[in-house]
Amino acid sequence: MRIAKILLLFTVILSSISVANENMKVQFGEGKVTVELPALFDPPAITENGFLLKMDKKGRYTLEMTRLGAKEEVPKGFGPYAVMKMAEEKGLKASKVGDKVLMQEPFVQRGKGESGVKTINFSIGVGGSIVTMTLTTPPKGVMSDKMKALVNQTVNSAILTLTEL
Repeated sequence: MRIAKILLLFTVILSSISVANENMKVQFGEGKVTVELPALFDPPAITENGFLLKMDKKGRYTLEMTRLGAKEEVPKGFGPYAVMKMAEEKGLKASKVGDKVLMQEPFVQRGKGESGVKTINFSIGVGGSIVTMTLTTPPKGVMSDKMKALVNQTVNSAILTLTEL
């Protein structure tokens, strides 16, 4: 009986790991950058320079990423340098995440309760690119713990897997 419980627990853990590792790769920004997102959602709507991912059926939880276009070729390292300078100019802190630099702006909240919206903007410098990322959710008190964990997983995945091709 004890062995059966251990095997069941082991099977549950393995199946959750394999589901957690299933990602969808999204290429955007004129094909110059890519991210991996949890394959728990419908594929995002792709635009010329970015994408919009809806994390729920109502579209209240969204993640939008856009690669800012440059008129000419820029050197590798320009993206992180530019985001660092933007943070300095705005009086914000920039964080180094691997080969990337991340700047998070203070959140903006409009409305309250069920009809409220919270928006957080990020700028990420990677290689020669600057990518903006906008997360939109309901206010803090409206989000379930499960949805909060899913949003965090998605944002972290987007930041950590953002790659310039």
